[in-house]
Amino acid sequence: MLNQVKCLIVDDLEENLLALSALLEPYDVELLRARSGSEALELLLAHDVALALLDVQMPDMDGFQLAELMRGSERTRSIPIIFVTAGAHEPHRVFKGYESGAVDFLHKPVDPLILGSKVSVFFQLYRQKLQLAEDLRERTETLRLNEMFVAILGHDLRTPLSTILTSTELLRRSPDPESVAQIAERVRAGARRMQALVENVLDLARARLAGGIPLKREEMDLAGLISSSVQEQQSVAPQVRFDVRTEGDVRGEWDSDRLNQVLANLLGNALQHGEAGKPIEIMAEGTRPDWVSLTVSNAGRIPTEALPHVFDPFAAARRPRGRNEGLGLGLYIVRQIVAAHGGEVGVHVEEAGRTVFRLTLPRGGRVRLRPSSSAAASETTATSTSSAAVPANTGTPPLRILVVDDNRDSADSLAILLELDGNELRTAYDGVEAVEVAAEFRPDVVLLDLGLPRLDGYQAAQRIRSEPWGEKVVLVALTGWDHDDDRRRTSEAGFDQHLVKPVDSVALMKILSDLPARAPT
Repeated sequence: MLNQVKCLIVDDLEENLLALSALLEPYDVELLRARSGSEALELLLAHDVALALLDVQMPDMDGFQLAELMRGSERTRSIPIIFVTAGAHEPHRVFKGYESGAVDFLHKPVDPLILGSKVSVFFQLYRQKLQLAEDLRERTETLRLNEMFVAILGHDLRTPLSTILTSTELLRRSPDPESVAQIAERVRAGARRMQALVENVLDLARARLAGGIPLKREEMDLAGLISSSVQEQQSVAPQVRFDVRTEGDVRGEWDSDRLNQVLANLLGNALQHGEAGKPIEIMAEGTRPDWVSLTVSNAGRIPTEALPHVFDPFAAARRPRGRNEGLGLGLYIVRQIVAAHGGEVGVHVEEAGRTVFRLTLPRGGRVRLRPSSSAAASETTATSTSSAAVPANTGTPPLRILVVDDNRDSADSLAILLELDGNELRTAYDGVEAVEVAAEFRPDVVLLDLGLPRLDGYQAAQRIRSEPWGEKVVLVALTGWDHDDDRRRTSEAGFDQHLVKPVDSVALMKILSDLPARAPT
């Protein structure tokens, strides 16, 4: 936000100060008044001003002397000066004023129109100067973040990419069948790591450029989400004790996936920076009717000088980074998600030596409080976040599925995966081919990439829908975009489902397992 524009008025007579103040009132500037040159210099040391109106005839220090002192100081050298005088129009006085650094002269009594035409120009120039300085600051910060982002992302992508490349080379050399599952798990872990990095990058872009992180609110119980998040972290660090407490009703209308992301970041941060052998404490409090609070604390102190920066993007770059720290976007994204919910998040260090992150979340307008069923919610949430695959089409007839993607490796690998479940598969690699293959194959399901050559996914979907055989085909959009506008656009184009790349096999299998009743015969 730009600072208020300030104007300095110097005159030894109070009535003159009041008169000038009244004339300048319509210009939305802060007026600094001084009755002498020394008082004016004191104000100039404390304030940045856009313009100075100086009376020429003052005791002790006249306006010319004050102007010379202003021109002699680096801080005040560039301030425009307009002299105000009741003296006669004497050329030598005017020349002396210009030699002292004045840009103009006004004679008393001051004409309001003349005054306005002169001062408005300097006020506008000063506002433009402030705006340019603010733009330069923002661009410099953006450039710094971009450079840091490229360096960190390039570094952090190399580790999982190296794992994937090494593992695929092992598979290519036909290893012992017993080791295939172990190699595949390493490939999956590396891919998941890369997926998490990409998601953080997308969240950074959404937060800074796309109007904020989108939410899909639903009524949920925070206790269940905490339980499932703790279970996930416990599997990574079984030696760490998590102390969880819940007080009151911790239900509200929130985005469960985004809050799971918040908890994962906070708990992961506590695991990474907490002292070994000390428990991590999680406390959810819902005793207030309008909001719920959540605290996550771990033993250990964040340095005082680092506290103001923990939620900054790439804050980890301010200190030596560990091998698995990630991009340094975790806490920044936590703040953005909490802000998108209308809440607040902060951090402080207790005297006992524990670092505490505390966030508050408004419950949401449509939630009606009732006795919380935390245990049931916990069981439900844990099941929904499990990584176990959902069986596809178990006990049901196979599906006819068309996979469309201009990346042949992506299309072929997804087709092979679905074919293993007994489905009948076809592939296409552009939009025109997709429509032609679909007309011949008459699929039950089309998995359709949106960014296709010749005919994009939206156009291909509309052509399929326009055919009599295409009315009941289940269309699933495959895309790298997941904003509300993207989902609205795919829905308007005739898609039934919207999946974000890289495609989550669990989500895809769940969609397919629910399809037989809808699929055409």
